[in-house]
Amino acid sequence: MMPIWTKSGKKHAVTLLKVQDCHVLRYISKEESGAKTSKLLVGGKNGSPFSVIEHDLSSSFEGTPLYAAHFRPGQFVDVTAKTIGKGFQGVMKRWGFKGQPASHGQTKTHRRPGAISTNKAAKVYRGKKMPGKMGNIYRTSFGLKVWRINTKHDIIYVNGSVPGHTNCLVKV
Repeated sequence: MMPIWTKSGKKHAVTLLKVQDCHVLRYISKEESGAKTSKLLVGGKNGSPFSVIEHDLSSSFEGTPLYAAHFRPGQFVDVTAKTIGKGFQGVMKRWGFKGQPASHGQTKTHRRPGAISTNKAAKVYRGKKMPGKMGNIYRTSFGLKVWRINTKHDIIYVNGSVPGHTNCLVKV
């Protein structure tokens, strides 16, 4: 992330996304897909293809390269990427639990979750917040504003943070 300033002097944190090696692999019309909008299958020469849903894509033909110039400043985009994997984490880091008291008779339970159910239920309910693997899943950030486009280097300046680590594959 890096800061940019508007003409009024307000500072915004933006993420730079580089568009490289993207081509239209296939155009799917509304009638063919059965959806409300038409779709584009976009990908690189060596990467796996993914679909893009847009409103008017009839002018895009197979083999057409896609650049950062296809986006416009002020446009809102959804960004999907795989989050940073953090491995097996406890309830304090994974769910933000407060933890147990540090004194007054507590022994070896400071970072534990506490009771997980009542005595009457005698079972663990599905979806209970417990320790486990954290991260390494696909997340989508919706409605990120495109602030600026660098057509020389094919870079898109997107408002805010984007899921994933540096240099990871991102779907815009």
